[in-house]
Amino acid sequence: MSVLVVIVNYRTADLTIDCVRSLALEAKRVPGVRAVVVDGDSQDGSSERIAQAIEQDGFAGWCTLLSLTTNGGFAFGTNAGIRHCASDSHEYVWLLNPDTIVREGALGALVDFMESHPRCGIAGGRLENHDGSVRNSCFRFHSPLGELERALRLGPASRLLARHAVTPSAMPDTDTRMDWVSGASMLVRRTLLDRIGLLDERYFMYFEETDFCRRAAHAGYECWYVPASRVVHLAGQSSGVTGSQGHLRRRPKYWFESRQRYFRTHHGVLGSRAADLLWLAAYPVGRLVAALRGKPAQDPPHLWQDMLRSSVSSGVAREPRLPSPPLDLAALADRPLVSDEALGTVNDNPPGLSLFELWREDWETHDRDFLSQGFWAVAVHRFGNWRMGIESNALRLPFSIAYRLLYKWVEWTCGISLAYTVRVGRRVHIWHHGGMILGARAIGNDVHLRQNTTFGVRRRGDSRVLKPVIGDRVDVGAGAIVVGGITVGHDALIGGNAVVTTDVPPEHVAIGVPAVIKPRRSAAARMGDD
Repeated sequence: MSVLVVIVNYRTADLTIDCVRSLALEAKRVPGVRAVVVDGDSQDGSSERIAQAIEQDGFAGWCTLLSLTTNGGFAFGTNAGIRHCASDSHEYVWLLNPDTIVREGALGALVDFMESHPRCGIAGGRLENHDGSVRNSCFRFHSPLGELERALRLGPASRLLARHAVTPSAMPDTDTRMDWVSGASMLVRRTLLDRIGLLDERYFMYFEETDFCRRAAHAGYECWYVPASRVVHLAGQSSGVTGSQGHLRRRPKYWFESRQRYFRTHHGVLGSRAADLLWLAAYPVGRLVAALRGKPAQDPPHLWQDMLRSSVSSGVAREPRLPSPPLDLAALADRPLVSDEALGTVNDNPPGLSLFELWREDWETHDRDFLSQGFWAVAVHRFGNWRMGIESNALRLPFSIAYRLLYKWVEWTCGISLAYTVRVGRRVHIWHHGGMILGARAIGNDVHLRQNTTFGVRRRGDSRVLKPVIGDRVDVGAGAIVVGGITVGHDALIGGNAVVTTDVPPEHVAIGVPAVIKPRRSAAARMGDD
């Protein structure tokens, strides 16, 4: 067992040094701890002071300093620290804010919980003020109705919208599964990073941990709040957005940009607009009622105007998209990422693009042909996943009815069965049509599927359907059958009418009935001539 602790500093050298000193005691209790302090180009002498403290306090054996030449924000600095230690084999990565003090047993409690809960990918601890009072540190995912509740902040409305409220009415006293936890103290399983990638660096600060936890949930990992792990958090020391004085300062532009990016990524353009409109309409009502009750304002100056400006100006410029993360075939083959009970209840569309952007990409993939049966099969699949992201059962119902009708239409008219419970990557091209039953657990990026292909056949003597995993850039020939429980590696080719009964390593060819596995060495091998 080993843990990498990543601390990102920006002009808070004294707090960072105190954090490392508190961590030193925990490093003695938990073996295999290594820490990296990342300075985000503070230009105030922070690097020199932190380096001196590490040397003088004797921490050099387990703590190092990484000085960046660019301040790219929290996600940027965190990823730089993880990459800096990529050569080391760490089972866990602990994201820790510089304005924190680690209580005794904080790291051990998180590690112990993760060790006993293998499906947990993220665990966060209890954040406290100096006096021991509890801070909010575990939350529900942001949603349009959650924005309505947060803007109104009225008793009856909050009770009605309680299941959509981002912040629970009280922090739990026991281990509790939550949607996301604060990045001030967040332990992450390394296999999760291998599966979904690092934090999204397009978030300068705020919402990056929410986005990361949501991506983890889409991949089938759980997120838990573990109150036995106690950390003092002096919130807002770098940004000034949170903390006791946060309401005195105008909220920075990057906060609104991060909020817009999160909603557009996970709720699409329509969901983002709905969240903006609900908040903008409800906020004046909530403030008016609060004023009539004599409650003092606790919001930053010009918040409504800044939110309106953010909503109007958002989405003008198209941003470059992150590359699609490859499938972690080993993790998928070892155990299901999603339990049988959870299949069909999560949105498994590729992260980072809205539904409309995915449709546009699929249209390009299918040569801009609206008559392509493959395009409609994938489009309906994306729609089926998207509607599962609608939290309200009542609002989801009409979309579910529409999806079931569309799914049957594709199945009957196109001859393609592709349930939304299959995790389909980006740029999956379905050629021709007819007799295609695609029952895989996961299909990677840039995969080509041809006529009469069948995935997910029940293996004789097994009581359940074992779902195969198809890696990136796999080319499946016409009439090929891949039976249950098979892992097909990246850049492999399944020959026409091949029946695959064993795993196919990356860059190999499977030919024949049953298939013979050969290295993919030449163009002749691709054609099945050797």
